Amino acid sequence: MAKRRKVEHDEDTVECFYCGKPVYDNSWRCPNCGKWFREGRISVLGIIAMIVIVIVLAVYIIQPSFVFSEENGETDKRYGILLKTDPGPNTHRAEPGGYTEWGVQMTSLSTVADNFDLSSVDSSPLQVTYDSQTVGLTSGQQHISIIHVDVPATTPLGSYNFRVYATSRADSTANDFLDLTVDVVSLSTRTVVQDDKVTCNYILWVKDTANVQDSSYWEGRTSLSVAVDPANADETYIRVISGFSDGLVGMKTGETKVEVVPPSRGYIDDPNHDLYGLTLYFQIELVSIDTA
Repeated sequence: MAKRRKVEHDEDTVECFYCGKPVYDNSWRCPNCGKWFREGRISVLGIIAMIVIVIVLAVYIIQPSFVFSEENGETDKRYGILLKTDPGPNTHRAEPGGYTEWGVQMTSLSTVADNFDLSSVDSSPLQVTYDSQTVGLTSGQQHISIIHVDVPATTPLGSYNFRVYATSRADSTANDFLDLTVDVVSLSTRTVVQDDKVTCNYILWVKDTANVQDSSYWEGRTSLSVAVDPANADETYIRVISGFSDGLVGMKTGETKVEVVPPSRGYIDDPNHDLYGLTLYFQIELVSIDTA
């Protein structure tokens, strides 16, 4: 690093240590030989340090989103999932050789689009399957998955507990689970036929949003009395859409199933209905067959 000798030529000038030519006393470098003076080097480093400090403060304090925005690929991605059977019960009944079903609401807690794999543990001797083994969801999106549980005919009577997981493919530590129970019992041989009047519980979801639209399980609500054949409806046993009543046929008291109702079997006759033209999910629990 160049030095300056205090040899005055004119007022405010000194001599460069290397080339001997006069330079201004407050110069940072010699304009003749290009050597930097000690004061100049220190001043430049100080300016650079101040600029760095200002940039850091602006990025991390004033505009933190600049660093963590998705546009520059530095997003702090997070993954997560939430499973719910609410407002329905986590315990169902089924008989040996029969089955039961749950509708499960999945909500993505991930900050980006993600795929979630469904699986079960400790389910033996029950056979657990899903309408879709892998579910792709965007951030905040909800979905209804149907869990189908077959009970082999040789299954002894009793309660069987198992756990269902939904796990992020992007991060295996991001998961949620439900503890479910199937009470394997002997059910009546009587099944619902078209002329029956029945009592049932239900949960209604709209496929597009996966939101719970209605449920008899809500606090203050009672079970629904239904005339399976609309022609038999009265003040007590009401008429319901065909997709609901058709799903009741063949059920036994105590069974639970999920019925997927397309628009053609829903509120097709009422264009003014809020659910007109929508695909619906009904989880139906048959409480009793009331016809003698």
